[in-house]
Amino acid sequence: MRTWMALVLLASAALAAPPAPPAAPPSEAPASLADVPPMAQAPASTPALSLMVRQLLNGRMLRHGTDLGALESAIQAGDFAAVAKGARSIADEPRLARTAAPNQAGVHPQAALPGADTLNQTIPEGFFVLQDLLHNRAVALEAAALARDGRAMRTLYTQLGETCGQCHAAWFPVPHN
Repeated sequence: MRTWMALVLLASAALAAPPAPPAAPPSEAPASLADVPPMAQAPASTPALSLMVRQLLNGRMLRHGTDLGALESAIQAGDFAAVAKGARSIADEPRLARTAAPNQAGVHPQAALPGADTLNQTIPEGFFVLQDLLHNRAVALEAAALARDGRAMRTLYTQLGETCGQCHAAWFPVPHN
């Protein structure tokens, strides 16, 4: 079993506190390892993702799994360029957008438009928190690789895997045999 899969399974036990906001805006890399946000946590009782959302995200989950496996191999080989490229691949993955906050009448602005897509309104905020955290941690991993900081790379890779594990524990459980 690959290390990233083990991280996914280990992280599933860590779900108890409400989500924490990401420490840095998604477009900025943390200045140092100390600036990488701590492990966010999805609420213990997370609303389910709709089947349509799960199907839309399936390809992304498969790419992330492939990317994590390649990152693990590159880190073990000390291939800083490959780590930077793999981390950038995760960071550049298009993210689902939060819908605008409801107005004073409690209506989402997009829902008021004829034919507006309301699919994102069904996605729990905790998902977006983890999505942003994954992006920020991938950016930080890329920065560590570009700085040729092997120790930070290993730590950030572990944190990246923890983020994947939290999302899987909440919304994409890995079946246990």
